[in-house]
Amino acid sequence: MTLRGLDITRAGSTGVYLEAGSKDNVVEDRTIAFNGYKEVKPEGQPFVINGVEFRYQSTGREGIAVDGSRNNIIRRNAQHWERWYGADDNLIENNVITTGPTGIWVGSRMAENTFPMDCSDPTYVTNPSVALDEAANNVIRGNALGYLSYGIRVEDDGTRVEGNTFASGVGPALAVVVGTKYRTTELDRPVEGTVLTANTANLPTNSAPFRWIWEHASTTESANTANGAPSVLIEGTRPPINPFIFAIRIWTP
Repeated sequence: MTLRGLDITRAGSTGVYLEAGSKDNVVEDRTIAFNGYKEVKPEGQPFVINGVEFRYQSTGREGIAVDGSRNNIIRRNAQHWERWYGADDNLIENNVITTGPTGIWVGSRMAENTFPMDCSDPTYVTNPSVALDEAANNVIRGNALGYLSYGIRVEDDGTRVEGNTFASGVGPALAVVVGTKYRTTELDRPVEGTVLTANTANLPTNSAPFRWIWEHASTTESANTANGAPSVLIEGTRPPINPFIFAIRIWTP
């Protein structure tokens, strides 16, 4: 399926959702903006645990979500089913991505508590509820990212991050963060085989915007710069993990 030259704006949930079991799609030359706001309500969304009602305030959803969908091409854009494979072998190229906490997140559920979501993958940590969110061997190339707290987060193996630009971050912005918590600590499987090459960061608040967390393995780096100077991957502060995925806060009414 090719989706080309369309404007996707103000969808209550995800703007474009590539569902589990899909592959070989092209999403290009589109404007994707102001989506994913429907569940972000001050009064929260209700759910029940052991007969007790709780509410959560949602973070909102993504402009584009690649959920167990592989071999897709996503380029030149601006702004529970069984999963037979991960979100693998995708090309994310020449997009303009601005404004928000995270621009591109590889394996976004890898270290997040997915309870009470209905995810088909088995959990290997039960408290919190954590499963392997597979998203291997993706290429993220030639994108322009700005006004983000985290430009690109990498939590699965074989990711190639090449020729991207990062500018005008929010607060202590980071360009690239490599690493994942529970897979590293519980399974001794740190993020492996990341390639970082020819990325350019111009973030006045951070002269070292390329960071690793929770260990990493077999990472290759070359020709990355920050504010005009050569820059390498160094250990960073670990981003917060939400108590539940897509939740800003949890409370009882």
